[in-house]
Amino acid sequence: MLSGSGRNLTDSHCLLTDSLIHILTYYRRRYVMPSTEDRVKTLINENLKVDGQPLNLPEDLNTRLTELGVSSLDVVAFGKVVAQEFNVTMTPEDCVEVNTVRKLIDFIDSRTG
Repeated sequence: MLSGSGRNLTDSHCLLTDSLIHILTYYRRRYVMPSTEDRVKTLINENLKVDGQPLNLPEDLNTRLTELGVSSLDVVAFGKVVAQEFNVTMTPEDCVEVNTVRKLIDFIDSRTG
């Protein structure tokens, strides 16, 4: 029992836990982390260009980046950007195997979540 408070430490711990849950719930609702898909699309828009123009990413995320005009060297370089952004390991071999935006999103999600 805390002196003079009428509550014991367990009660105080529950109040602190409830307050923390409330704060975290508010934060998640207010500042939602973008999805992997949104983050990858942003990285593509910021980092990949074809003939000096921004990449026109189609709705079908199963399209290969090389089909959109991105060179294989740029795909590997982009893999390094993705690896740094998501804190994952991505080898040049992974960049060849993960050859569509959808596969890239799935690759990241399988290693981060």
